[in-house]
Amino acid sequence: MLDEPSRPVTVRVQVPPDGLHTRHYRGLPPQATGGVDTRHLYAPAALVLVRPAGEGSWFLDRYASDGSFVGNTLHASWTDTVEQLQLEYVSDLIFAPVPDDADDPRQYAQDHAARMTS
Repeated sequence: MLDEPSRPVTVRVQVPPDGLHTRHYRGLPPQATGGVDTRHLYAPAALVLVRPAGEGSWFLDRYASDGSFVGNTLHASWTDTVEQLQLEYVSDLIFAPVPDDADDPRQYAQDHAARMTS
């Protein structure tokens, strides 16, 4: 188990060799739209921002290699958060703290994801 951080962190991720284990969409599922699938499939994440959401819960904000936002999820505990990351990316999770001088962790993660491939 990875230690729970005291502040936002990022983790570089990649699609597992056997393909995406979890897909993220924008929009309502077909069950809520009379069977019509109008969702948009997000691109795979290259970087995930892990940030506290209060009361022990955590957000996973995902960013593609071009820096675009590709979905987020809320997890009730640190254990749930790590388990979700391991399920999706099945890789060594190496967390890097968001620098102290970053005014907005989400903007930092977005910019960092875009710089990873430039």
